[in-house]
Amino acid sequence: MEPSTGSSTSRRGAMTRAIGRHWFRGVVVSGTMLKNRNLQAEWMPRIDIEVKQVGVKVEGTGIVKVGSLPHAFPDGDPVLKQFFLTVTVKDAVGKTVAEDTKQFGLPYDKILRGQIPDPFIKGGNTRKVPFSLALPAGTAAASIEAVLTYSLIPVPAPHLLEQYLATLETDTEREEAKKIIQEYTQRHFLTYRVQSLS
Repeated sequence: MEPSTGSSTSRRGAMTRAIGRHWFRGVVVSGTMLKNRNLQAEWMPRIDIEVKQVGVKVEGTGIVKVGSLPHAFPDGDPVLKQFFLTVTVKDAVGKTVAEDTKQFGLPYDKILRGQIPDPFIKGGNTRKVPFSLALPAGTAAASIEAVLTYSLIPVPAPHLLEQYLATLETDTEREEAKKIIQEYTQRHFLTYRVQSLS
């Protein structure tokens, strides 16, 4: 946790002392969190799926939960960070028959144009994401999968990227900038849930 100074009576009645803020800064690494059972239990997200099949549609809600501790999930930069919930319907042999991805986060043209957004989920809360997937003719749904991923920054619009790259002096700088942007816009796995529909 980021160090700070705050009020506390837990150390011999001291009015102020060094404390840890209740958010985590920097890049969130799933592997690191999975090694720490306290973080895994109280801070890592969990997904449940409420689902039903209505005719040729699979409808339901993806339910993303975070533990009871008052930690924003995951912190670092609530303005730039993007989250993706991908719901996939598969047939009996594991072939994808329908898929939908919902993105949560601000595009560049809206960043700092208004209120700074809340985290994807606040500690102890649940976020419900409805979905409805139409099944192609001749297919049958056997299972549904929900995957939660994130990226560190939004993908810039092509014209915005071109404007930025034009400000750099050399081709080497432009290539390095492209590489960094590509790395920071890559999606990173957080958690998933698979449920049978049969």
